[in-house]
Amino acid sequence: MPREQKYKEGELIELQWDGSPDAFYIRGHVSSIEARTIGDIELDVYVLSSPEHKFARWSCDAQSEYDHTLVEYDSPGRGRFKVTKLRVLGGLSCQDYAVK
Repeated sequence: MPREQKYKEGELIELQWDGSPDAFYIRGHVSSIEARTIGDIELDVYVLSSPEHKFARWSCDAQSEYDHTLVEYDSPGRGRFKVTKLRVLGGLSCQDYAVK
């Protein structure tokens, strides 16, 4: 019997940031169109990069106030899962940024 998944592909990974977020991470490798239609991302506030397909895993972080940190990788490996990364390039008020 297959194991029930806790998370669904295409779901936004909720992260705690000190200040503004550096990136948004979505579970699974999703297309550019799918990434931009994730309901929880504030597309009207941030200018985002093109989606990057990465791999990630949760790691314990004794130096942080949080128990776990999301660590990003370029290749698959033990304990890693697929993620789509959207880097935050700036806010919409920044004229120097454009969606690539």
